[in-house]
Amino acid sequence: MEENPLTHSDSDRLFRFQRFTEALSEADRLIREIPDPQTLFERLGTIMMESAQSRAVWIGLVDETTGWFDWRVMTGVPEELKPVFRISVDATRPEGAGITSEAARQRRTVVWNDYLNTLRHPLWRKVLNECGFKAVIAVPFKATSGRGIFALSGDRPGFFDPELASLIEKFADNITFALANWERECDRQANEDQIRRLHHFTRSLAEISSLIMRLPDPDTLFRSICDIVVSSGQSRTAVIGEVDRDSGWVRWKSASNSPAGWMEKLHVHLDPARPEGRTMTAVALRTGKIAVENDYLASLQDGEWKSFIEKVDIRSVAVVPFQFKGTVAGILGVAGSRVGFFNGELLELLEQLGNNITFALENFDREVSRRRDEEQVLTLQRFTQALAEINALLMTVPSPDVLFERVCRIVVEAGKARAAWIGVVGMQDHWIEWRATYGTHKSFFETTRISIDPESPDGQYLTSEALRSGLPQIADDYSRTAGGQRFSLLVQECTLESLCSVPFMILGQMRGALVVGATRKNFFGEQLVSLLTQLASNISFGLENWEREKIRQSRERAIEYLSETDDLTGLPNRRHFWEAVRSRLARAGEKGTEMAVAILDLDGFKKVNDQLGHLAGDRLLQEVGQALREVLGHHDTLARIGGDEFGVILDGYRDLESLSGILDQMIFVCESPFTIKEVPVKVSGSMGVAIFPHHSDSPEELFRLADLALYQVKSDGKAGWRIMHNH
Repeated sequence: MEENPLTHSDSDRLFRFQRFTEALSEADRLIREIPDPQTLFERLGTIMMESAQSRAVWIGLVDETTGWFDWRVMTGVPEELKPVFRISVDATRPEGAGITSEAARQRRTVVWNDYLNTLRHPLWRKVLNECGFKAVIAVPFKATSGRGIFALSGDRPGFFDPELASLIEKFADNITFALANWERECDRQANEDQIRRLHHFTRSLAEISSLIMRLPDPDTLFRSICDIVVSSGQSRTAVIGEVDRDSGWVRWKSASNSPAGWMEKLHVHLDPARPEGRTMTAVALRTGKIAVENDYLASLQDGEWKSFIEKVDIRSVAVVPFQFKGTVAGILGVAGSRVGFFNGELLELLEQLGNNITFALENFDREVSRRRDEEQVLTLQRFTQALAEINALLMTVPSPDVLFERVCRIVVEAGKARAAWIGVVGMQDHWIEWRATYGTHKSFFETTRISIDPESPDGQYLTSEALRSGLPQIADDYSRTAGGQRFSLLVQECTLESLCSVPFMILGQMRGALVVGATRKNFFGEQLVSLLTQLASNISFGLENWEREKIRQSRERAIEYLSETDDLTGLPNRRHFWEAVRSRLARAGEKGTEMAVAILDLDGFKKVNDQLGHLAGDRLLQEVGQALREVLGHHDTLARIGGDEFGVILDGYRDLESLSGILDQMIFVCESPFTIKEVPVKVSGSMGVAIFPHHSDSPEELFRLADLALYQVKSDGKAGWRIMHNH
């Protein structure tokens, strides 16, 4: 059947529509790159000028505080005339009387197809006549900060017919989608960066714990910690200083990756009356608490030090005090190269690091001044080895039960203790639940019933008091205690002579206890109790690390879901759709099977939006998406790829007839009545289809051909589908 020849006007209109459609396809490819907003605006301006034959392109955001437009792109406007385009959304201002102001205020598309005669402002009429602007369309879009406007001009009156205006609205919808996608990508990258930094700092802490177990001297300890924090923790720099109590000055002992000249410029004193005593480092030393500035440059007064910091790329600083024998002895300073480097979890890890430095210094001091009792020294070495093994275990992030069982085993086998138990107080009662034991019979769990209730007869034991006080409790002769007398069979079985019970925190509450038994009296000296206290602290760290790991895995799953899912419909998004097209094409190519790529556009969706509002439109998209999903096979893919546009991958059909049946079902679903806000809603669907390998083996080409087929359906009256002919 021959088609009627097109008139010159129709041919020109069709040519413009095709050029704008090509521009839309090019814009879609741009959006898949997830560009930043300014790059998006600039490249869209270029696309519209080069591909769509626009006379000029404006893209701007409304400053919701002042009401003025912030024009990000003004392509096609002579440079000397750009200052004229100072436009407000305030209708009471002369600058608020134009088309872009009206579109922004009413949040709808506005078309002036006889632009010069519509303008009331004589200056604008003169300027725009010089620019050759005869017709203008302004389409609002959503931005993170509020509203935006996408405006185009044509070179003759009547340039923007309804179909072209509808197509341009899709550009605006895609701008909204691209900006939201950029925000999601930024959030995803920020979350990944946060998780990565926490992972690196956790690894740094494990490396430092392993270092501490080797009992380094202070100079080696400080140098190694600074190096590990920078290399493994990804910090900009790290420094350690000690307080000279006689003079009050901080003496810098070690630094890693620090800018040249910093030591000569940074002077810290304990006296708050001195200028050097009013720095954040001095405050941390006096209070014994971590000090943090996540915008360090902004916190500094103008001067030599601020100028120096500005040049060396330091933007966040945390100062972590550490102690020696109960007194603040020095600080670890850590710097990040960006604002907001230190979050709450990272500060918790740094606090743990400060505690580990304190432990390392005191542990080294204990080693230097070890007792003459060689047996005690040997015991300390064994428990140090046990602590090192437990620290190595912590690096694997074990579950609580595995951690408890391994700790008990290591304490007995490596530490040469007679027996070890770990108990946890229930969340709803006062009873201790024994979670792990090594060196005793399993009947221990059934016979050893202990409470932390001070009024209960079962709450008068060593572990009860340890949990109530939060302090280690020691029995040098366990047989003389209430527990030794009650559990005499256990004492005889294990030949227990002395016992030490060390409490530990579980998620901020004193709810756990490590109990160690030995075969000789007076086994638990001060140094050994300190090691067991550190071991108990590391159990707490292991439990917290397990919780962080669960949160990290949960965040990763959530990030992956958000990056591939459309927020509104719960369907795969454009990014997921394109990944699916590529992977399914590769699989179809390997198997030698067909695969269809379809684009479905809802006819009449804009009318629903205009008459019932955007919330109703959103609800319609959700219901249509659900209905379409129900008619597709489990191996088919349905995605929302634009405002009212769905992408479909079909590869489960047997032949062209079965494919046609599926396409008919999808169109039938779109034409089915929907009820939105108790109002019957009637829409239809137009769909274009391209088939691999008959039409192309390129994802982009298949998509373009499907889009062209969709256009043909639209041109023929909508409400149907068409498979692209071979050409």
